[in-house]
Amino acid sequence: MRGTVYILAFAVGLLLLPSEGWAQGATLTGFVRSDAQAPIPGAYVTVPALNLSTVTNDNGQYLFVIAAERVTGQQVTIHAMSLGYADAQVVVTLRAGTINQNLTLTTRAIALDELLVTGTAGRREARAQAATIANINTARVMEVAPVTTVSGLLQARTPGVMVRNYSGTSGTYSEIRIRGVSSMALSNSPLFFLDGIRISGGSQQIYGLGGQAGSRLNDIKPEDIESIEIIKGPAAATLYGSDAVAGVVNIITKKGRAGSGFTQTITTEYGRTNPNFTPPDNWGRCTAAAINNPSVFPACSGREVGDILQDNPLVREKAFLDGVYRNIAYSLSGGGDRYGVRFSLGADDDQGTLPSNEYGHLTSRANFDFFAREDLRLEFGFGLSRTFTRLPNNDNNIYGYLGGGLLGDPRTVGSTKDGWYAPNRQVMAISAIDNRDVTMRIQPRAALYYEPFDWFRNRLTVGADIGRTEALSFWAKNDDGWWDNAPMNTGQVSEYRRTTDRITMEYLGTVTRHLADAFRIDLSVGSQAITYTRDNVFATGRGLVNNDVRSVSAAAELTGGGQSFSQSRDIGVFSQGEVSWRERLYVQAGIRRDQSSSFGIESKPFYSPKVGLSYVISDESYFQTLTDFLPEGSITELRLRSAFGVSGRQPSTGARSTYSPSTNQISETRVVVGVRPGPRGTPS
Repeated sequence: MRGTVYILAFAVGLLLLPSEGWAQGATLTGFVRSDAQAPIPGAYVTVPALNLSTVTNDNGQYLFVIAAERVTGQQVTIHAMSLGYADAQVVVTLRAGTINQNLTLTTRAIALDELLVTGTAGRREARAQAATIANINTARVMEVAPVTTVSGLLQARTPGVMVRNYSGTSGTYSEIRIRGVSSMALSNSPLFFLDGIRISGGSQQIYGLGGQAGSRLNDIKPEDIESIEIIKGPAAATLYGSDAVAGVVNIITKKGRAGSGFTQTITTEYGRTNPNFTPPDNWGRCTAAAINNPSVFPACSGREVGDILQDNPLVREKAFLDGVYRNIAYSLSGGGDRYGVRFSLGADDDQGTLPSNEYGHLTSRANFDFFAREDLRLEFGFGLSRTFTRLPNNDNNIYGYLGGGLLGDPRTVGSTKDGWYAPNRQVMAISAIDNRDVTMRIQPRAALYYEPFDWFRNRLTVGADIGRTEALSFWAKNDDGWWDNAPMNTGQVSEYRRTTDRITMEYLGTVTRHLADAFRIDLSVGSQAITYTRDNVFATGRGLVNNDVRSVSAAAELTGGGQSFSQSRDIGVFSQGEVSWRERLYVQAGIRRDQSSSFGIESKPFYSPKVGLSYVISDESYFQTLTDFLPEGSITELRLRSAFGVSGRQPSTGARSTYSPSTNQISETRVVVGVRPGPRGTPS
């Protein structure tokens, strides 16, 4: 009964609408298909005369709702493009009601006509860029490769990008370098952006674990990523600041598409990892001294001088295990006439091939796009993740599995060392060391796109990357003397709390003017402000009653603790101009002015200029004549480009004059608090 009432109310509401609105409004819709009649999702469809643009849904359908006052019977051109296909366009006459118009794209490799999302200011076509901007289609990569991390998406996908794994342990950091090393003293890691918001993407190693470290970049799930843009070289400094000298990795998340209906997807994965690794054996020779000392070298008892012994403690105690990976994810994607929605929820767990190694996520991400008017679009995004990382002691570490096993002596088998590096430090003892990290990240974002005229577009973006980390390092209480430091055998707990807040605000405006039929001018201006605050608190306690209560307050002795705080503010303003001729020759010049609190308030600003040229020579009529001697189709497109930029890496906070507090004893009975000068930097 209630459903009938709703239907009647809806019908009455429709009857009460003005009849003129029904008569004059128009809906322009259709499907974009390939020449094989397969739907093309994500195709970019525009109506330039009406300043309208959208992308097709998963079925290849597009939809435009046109206001009544704009339907005047004129002819307009619908233009469609997609990576891997030739552009297509068709002319239709606007009229009241629904207009159905399909478009067919012919398969063709046209990388130069690829559209960039946020990798540049001004023109968005790849052919217009003097700097190198690579694009990785995440969906296509994951169709053919078992990728579970963002760093895995970057591995061997584009020239000039090197990804080196620091460790084979699950959940560890991968070093990313774009075009090699750019600084001898400062960071060589690229900048990381998520939908235009600066995020933390480097390593996080709170407690020393050899060469292992957790990764903040891998807090993002690959299933939530649409594509990744990689901007190489200092020419990117105009848009992203002087720190872009090491390159920029911009991650674009998936979004819903207006007019596409709704699609729900549930995926699950399960996998096992065989270590497929046999550690090398340890070898030892029995000497007369070893034979005469059976308490230390019992394996040589009854042996002859010169006998060679062999042992492999890692294999004997089965240190390496089969790893297990489990993943489940849910997503909702789609939209109505004027909005698009995407929501995802996922969980995964990765058990490593060594004891006490675990890595897992709980993630959720939501994106909402709202087309308030034909010239105004709003975007809202929110990401939430909880990452759990448990790393074993390993690598260059005498408390690790490899260090303890590979440095062992086979002559000690049967003693307290039992073929290992140190007494009583076998697999059970090493696995009792618990190093864990739990990080919560919140990533809100809002963006406004406003195009009041077909020649003037604006973008305003505000967002944050907020992180809260809790880390624990636990050394078990034991009576067997596992640790070289005797007091540590009573049990030790170290806890660490880190708070990080990074806020990004950016504006970009672009004016486009056409001069005659051959020339086009694009002028972009903008500003970017980023604040970064980090607060660390840590403490260590020693002496536990038992191993069940793992907190510093439960320890009998507080052996250390402290706090550190830092804050930086960076602001830059930039301008870029581009002149194009006949859509084949592009000349670009830009400059950015940066100022950072790291240098102090009296420091001079830093300028990052760039110039560039892009020339699509294959569009010239004489190009075919010059290549007549080559096989047909061997060269379809040829572009000449050149770019030059000046940039530099900003130091971290703390470049000012510094000091540290200290106690000073001025007499036998009097102690006062003073300061000890530190390195002198720029005036504050």
